[in-house]
Amino acid sequence: TVRQSTQQHFVVHLPPDRGERQLVRLLEALARAQADGPLPLDRVLLDLLRTLPQAGVVACVSSALPAGLPRAATALRARQVSLSVAHVSPAAQEPTQSSGPEAEITRALRGLGVTVQPVRLEHPGLPTDGDSAAEPAWDAWPARRAARSLTT
Repeated sequence: TVRQSTQQHFVVHLPPDRGERQLVRLLEALARAQADGPLPLDRVLLDLLRTLPQAGVVACVSSALPAGLPRAATALRARQVSLSVAHVSPAAQEPTQSSGPEAEITRALRGLGVTVQPVRLEHPGLPTDGDSAAEPAWDAWPARRAARSLTT
């Protein structure tokens, strides 16, 4: 189900399932996502904490890693909720290989057991429609691997 909270951010709840069927549901939910929420990711996660079932999974796609995200990850972890973040960054290198606030946040999150998967906007092996020869590259694409790990 999709619901809108009072803070105007959208949350997609998918029932637990395995395999390709769940992958399709995840990708459809991502296709409907909008990147214009008024709240930072850590605030959204802390607001959701009250309604999340214990021992669940939260998958996020974000272009920003706010400073409060490790605190939100710690709160989720206390409820046995695992967190995975696909970090869409225009930077050409992985956040842990750079310096600055986002690199420090990435290291802190990984230290808490959070999966942080960098996703680049341009990927040389990403296939285009109708390119069956590139299918192995699609299966190896980091975002697809991250999505697959959520379904098994």
